[in-house]
Amino acid sequence: MDELWAKAAARAGLTLDEALSIDDADPPLYDQLGEAAIKQFSTHFYARVYQDEWDEFRDLFKDRPIEQSVQNQFEFLVQRLGGPPVYSERKGPPRLMWRHAGFPCTNQTAARWLLHAGEALDAAPAIAADPRLRLARFFTFMANLLVVHQE
Repeated sequence: MDELWAKAAARAGLTLDEALSIDDADPPLYDQLGEAAIKQFSTHFYARVYQDEWDEFRDLFKDRPIEQSVQNQFEFLVQRLGGPPVYSERKGPPRLMWRHAGFPCTNQTAARWLLHAGEALDAAPAIAADPRLRLARFFTFMANLLVVHQE
């Protein structure tokens, strides 16, 4: 697993410390952002994803209502950013690679996902510069991790 994480970080152009800097925030990002900003991000993100012009990307999400996608990501981020374990309480351990195994995680889909994540961060003014950078790095790392895991 360590080798996979190192490969994903290198591919993302990050050190592992940079990629996982969300864990070093003081106070935790959950406390800095609050649930409203996290929900705003997830809502903006999936509004873009579900309207994506690339059919193959948009179709990855067609079997799930947008509200469910927003809630899943929101709860994952709340938990991952230092908040209560709401995701695990509802769905079990996050296991991101396992949960995404049925989806084609390619360089193209990762780039599209990151485009929407960046735009959603930009559309969430409550997310200040430092948390925004930490989140962008984490998202870049995780997108690359899902790609290298499927290679």
